Formats: sequence, structure tokens, C-alpha cells
Amino acid sequence: MGTLRYGDEVRDEKSYFAAIDKDKPEPESLEVAQKFIKAKTKDWSPEMVKDPVQEHLLKLIASKRRKGVRKPAGDADKGRPGNVVNLFEALKKSLQDKSLRS
Repeated sequence: MGTLRYGDEVRDEKSYFAAIDKDKPEPESLEVAQKFIKAKTKDWSPEMVKDPVQEHLLKLIASKRRKGVRKPAGDADKGRPGNVVNLFEALKKSLQDKSLRS
């Protein structure tokens, strides 16, 4: 996975490489580095850029497409009356009860 950046977010290469000595490396060090690079170098294959997160996401999308669109659970209960209390009516009743007691 890579990050794309705007031009103003990238440092100038001159300031980055200015800290590197311009001296030549020692021949032994150069030889060891070249052997290491040669040992670790391999031909490019598509497996090198495999993204497991994207693969999982694509599988998830495909499975949801196969299942189809489901209705949300809340839609099934719309036909039945709920246990809803009308607060205004409850307040009126409680005030009437109090006035009858006094």
C-alpha cells in the first residue's frame, strides 16, 4: 500500500542528499553490499503487490451481492402497535386524580 503526496508535501532531494558524504565507499563494503543486493534480488511477480485487505473487501462485496438487499429489522415491526405512552394524556389523568383527592 502506498501513500500519494502533493508536491508541496515532498522534501527537496538536494536537502536530503546534502548530508550524505561524497566520498567513495570502501571497496570491501561496496562488494558486500553488491553481493547482498544480488542475493536478495528476484524477478517481479504479481504476488509481490498482493493486497489482502482489498481481496477480503472484494469477497465481502461479492457475497453481499449474491445475498441480495435485505430490509432493515425495524421495518418488520411497523404494522404492530408499539407500547407507546401518550405523555400528554398521562399528565392530564394524573392531574385529574390529584384534583379528585383534594
